[in-house]
Amino acid sequence: MEKTIVVVANRSSARFFKYEGPNKSFQLLESVNHPEGRMKNHEFLSGEPGESFDSHGHGRHNLAREVEPKEEEAKRFATEIAENLDKRRQKENLNRIILAAEGGFMGILKDSISKETAKLISNYVSKDLAKIESRNIHSHFENVLLI
Repeated sequence: MEKTIVVVANRSSARFFKYEGPNKSFQLLESVNHPEGRMKNHEFLSGEPGESFDSHGHGRHNLAREVEPKEEEAKRFATEIAENLDKRRQKENLNRIILAAEGGFMGILKDSISKETAKLISNYVSKDLAKIESRNIHSHFENVLLI
């Protein structure tokens, strides 16, 4: 039997489901909460960006952040999800992965997934389905799977 995993994620949570075939609801395998994904940029900051001195002269200026803390945290969580998928790919001999994530997070997640795991992703669904109850989640994949 084909082993299919459906991942539903956003910046603050991820759920991993097993698809067992038509006329069966998804089986929740794991749920991962990431409350830092709900934080605002100013909640991450412990102070000002810092200061730098000019190499010549007496000038000082603030150092700007290249990546906002919220984006950095999203990358960290995307890496955690990607590592989880890599482990599942290796242990469970997966045939197929379907990935659903809110639009802005989808790109970050795609960038974090290994080439080997990316080969198994058959569909990308750009929707934030994280708040949909587990028992109803399968209905959002009717155009991707036989439900």
